Amino acid sequence: MSKRFLNWLILTIRTVALIPGKVNFTRYGGRTAKTFASNFKTSVDWMKVNIGMAQDCFGPSDDMAVAIDPSFISKAGRLTYGIGRFWSGVAQRVKRGLEIMAIGAISLSKHNVSSMKIIYYCPLNIF
Repeated sequence: MSKRFLNWLILTIRTVALIPGKVNFTRYGGRTAKTFASNFKTSVDWMKVNIGMAQDCFGPSDDMAVAIDPSFISKAGRLTYGIGRFWSGVAQRVKRGLEIMAIGAISLSKHNVSSMKIIYYCPLNIF
């Protein structure tokens, strides 16, 4: 990932985080619409970005472990894509809704976690 792209990513995240409501990137970002459009088309290895941020936060010499946490999201609507029947640990039964899996890096010395990736499960029989 280039330094130029990382600078653009930081600018974009700050612009979205600081401005409430609809965001006009060209007005607040100080770049042209073409710059934002071309960078939004670029594919990003988010896992690599998040690992780099975790290493900056925890320190490269810190001992880390990986945590995986599947989570059930209750959903009553019929139009949401991917609704299926998943195990709910809280209810101790299968329920209708959505499921995601969070993968995080845990700092063993700082007792902190940084999210690496969220994976959305889609049941195969929804079509």
